[in-house]
Amino acid sequence: MSNTKGFSLVELLVALALSATLLLGMFQIFSSNQQAFSLQNGVARMQENGRIAMEIMTKNIRSVGFMGCATGQFSANFTNHIKVSEYTGAAVQTALTDFDGDNALIPFNNIAGTDLAGYGVTIGTGAGEAVAGSDAVFIQTVEPCQGLAIEGADTDANTLAVENVASCGINANSLLLVSDCSTAEAFGVTSISAATNVIELDGTNNTQTALDHFYSDGAFVYLLNFSLLYLGNNANGDTGLYLRTLEDPTGNTRPSFVSYEVAQGIEQFTVLYGEDTTADGSVNTYVDGDGVTATNSVLSVQTQIDVRGDDNQAINPTNLLTSYATTNAIRNRLN
Repeated sequence: MSNTKGFSLVELLVALALSATLLLGMFQIFSSNQQAFSLQNGVARMQENGRIAMEIMTKNIRSVGFMGCATGQFSANFTNHIKVSEYTGAAVQTALTDFDGDNALIPFNNIAGTDLAGYGVTIGTGAGEAVAGSDAVFIQTVEPCQGLAIEGADTDANTLAVENVASCGINANSLLLVSDCSTAEAFGVTSISAATNVIELDGTNNTQTALDHFYSDGAFVYLLNFSLLYLGNNANGDTGLYLRTLEDPTGNTRPSFVSYEVAQGIEQFTVLYGEDTTADGSVNTYVDGDGVTATNSVLSVQTQIDVRGDDNQAINPTNLLTSYATTNAIRNRLN
């Protein structure tokens, strides 16, 4: 036992110093990997939000003014029979009043004050409210639904026989449009018959008791699709791209507008409109919403968004900011 020796103080200090150096190196490697992971995650979130935002905008902009086989006829062959006063809600009434076959695209530039009030959107800092100074665009179109093709010859101007009226969830008070290759008419449904696949309309929701034309095989019934794209605030104090869309509730209730945040981290939303000012079928100039002289002469739309990475990442979020821009042709106005 007298020959047993331990470590000296100097040896212990050297061992502790070496261990501390190794631990520090391991910590630095771990910290670097964590930051790299956070950066990659933030970039992925930023790219995902940018991609989703661009897809939503592209889908809606390309469909501007679609009215089935009558697309491109504008107001000359389109009639809106809907009795606006029967559909409650200022936003719904504003949208229905504007639905005339020409104003399928309504631009808003550098929004302020009550610019979007007609569509039920307040400009402010609260959740769901629009960000002042950004752009917005209101889009009118229709969307198809499998089962609403006209079946057989129409012999009654206030009824439409379709393949399967139950396939699309329409009901009394739904807002629809019937279209063939020569005319299109918008109307409000009075009742439907699942047993006979018949849609009926009268003067209850419409300005007249019947349609102006008869529709046979080859015609189609569509659902009205109105949407507003704008930059809004969410409940987390962040900003994102919002889509406010007209929805047809279940049952026999009236359609109403509902807002959804479709992409987070959007800091700026800018829209330019490619207008054909010489009626030669091509874009002559790109202008902001205030510079558009006639909305039915807009053939394409340029959109740009600034997208920020996830604020929850352990890095400076200002380092994760990029812009996405695209130009979308309005397919229904191309020659």
